[in-house]
Amino acid sequence: MKAKSIKVIFDTNVWISFLFGKRLSFIKNYTSSGKITVDGSITNVQCENSPGYGVCEEGVRIIKKSKKWIPAQINNINVNSYKRQPISLAIQGF
Repeated sequence: MKAKSIKVIFDTNVWISFLFGKRLSFIKNYTSSGKITVDGSITNVQCENSPGYGVCEEGVRIIKKSKKWIPAQINNINVNSYKRQPISLAIQGF
């Protein structure tokens, strides 16, 4: 059986509408950044705009714990690069 290729299109507006349909109190966006080395490891992970309450620290912890990333390439040679990763946090009402 031949594997089929599936293309996924992610529409942020549809996602936000879905989340608000779940009676969420608010959505907070923040950004983490880090350096991706030639072997795909991520280092120097930091939060750029913390919403507080330890949320940033948890996001950094999860990114550090992730598997290796795909490194950037120039002329088919892996190179160090920097990545900014936006993160959305949805808080449900109590």
